[in-house]
Amino acid sequence: MAQQDNAAIRKKLAASGAARSDGSFPITKCTGEGFSAENAIRSLGRANNTATARAHIKKRVAALGCTGPTFDNWK
Repeated sequence: MAQQDNAAIRKKLAASGAARSDGSFPITKCTGEGFSAENAIRSLGRANNTATARAHIKKRVAALGCTGPTFDNWK
C-alpha cells in the first residue's frame, strides 16, 4: 500500500512541476530527509537522462531559493 501512496504523491508532484513528468526527482524543499534538492543532486547518477534531470534540479533550486555551498553550482 505504501508503494501506491508514493506513486500517487509523485504523480501529484509531477503535475505541479515539483517532479519530472514521470514523477522522478521530486523536490519540495532544499535540504533534509524526503523530497529535497540535496537528495535529488545525490541521485543524479541514477537518472536515465541526466541532462533533463539536471535542468529540473536547477529549476527547482531556483524556485525554492536554495542557498549554500551545495547549491552554488545549481543556479
